[in-house]
Amino acid sequence: MTEFDLFFALLPLYPAREYALLPQVANATGFAANRHCDALALSLWPSRGIHLHGFEIKVCRGDWARELKNPAKAEEIASRCNYWWIVATEGCVKNEELPELWGLMTWDATKKVLHKVKHAKFREAERLDLPFLAAMMRRAQEVVAPDAALIEAHAKGLEEGKKAGAVNRTYEAQDYAKLKANVAAFKKASGVDLTGWKSGRELGEAVEMVINGSVVRNANALRKIATKILEELPEASHA
Repeated sequence: MTEFDLFFALLPLYPAREYALLPQVANATGFAANRHCDALALSLWPSRGIHLHGFEIKVCRGDWARELKNPAKAEEIASRCNYWWIVATEGCVKNEELPELWGLMTWDATKKVLHKVKHAKFREAERLDLPFLAAMMRRAQEVVAPDAALIEAHAKGLEEGKKAGAVNRTYEAQDYAKLKANVAAFKKASGVDLTGWKSGRELGEAVEMVINGSVVRNANALRKIATKILEELPEASHA
């Protein structure tokens, strides 16, 4: 499991209808940004309470060990959240190592879900200042913008597809008109109605015989045979 995998594993727990889930949020924007959390989730239903959840994702024991040596680093953003969670691979974090208020989720490789080992405890957020809000809004804009671009590209593709379809239909109509005119001309010149033939192959073979001269050669051969027979008839009558 990677950090990317564990972030996406949060989606079923914090669905879009109920939460705004954002990856990689800083404590501020510009040069003031010196701390980041791996994810934030803001609940959206007043009936359940508007709360902010923060997440740190750990995929190896060494990363967690460095976290333990400098807990103030996480508190820079954790103190601004109502709930703070560690999301980790199995065996990476021990329950007894967690600060009192922190919760723990671990990846269940068998069930392919995140399991809440320890529930985070609620606390009042110390401050939700404008720099932190700006950082959240910037990340939200970065997440939403690709979706907007995709929607715009999809609409553009549909419009271009409609135009291409209209052009293709115009060419098809022109080809059909030419074919119809050729069939009518063929019928007028030959007296043959193409729709009266059961097999297009038979008609094609007949036309091919005319084009390659088979009909003429066969007719000449029959004429020679008939002439020879007529010449031999008098001799046969005197025999």
